[in-house]
Amino acid sequence: MERLLVIGGQEKGKLAEAEAVCTKIIQDFPGQLDALTLKAELMKQQGRENDAIAILEQAYVFAPGDIDLVYQLALGYAESKNPKVVALA
Repeated sequence: MERLLVIGGQEKGKLAEAEAVCTKIIQDFPGQLDALTLKAELMKQQGRENDAIAILEQAYVFAPGDIDLVYQLALGYAESKNPKVVALA
């Protein structure tokens, strides 16, 4: 249900509200990968790339073998010209 609220908020341009829902989910369930990656996506949409990378790094601690997550994190590093991208390769 909360995921639907976040997606609905994202579609209606209520990014801050959708991000707040993600934050609440993460507070209750720190390793909730969907909430972490969605929050990162919302931050990126708001032009907060460094914050998005920090959230993806937090998610990586919980799921270092998740291929999609590693791709998103590597892409974020590459786009921001962060040398950490080499460590993921």
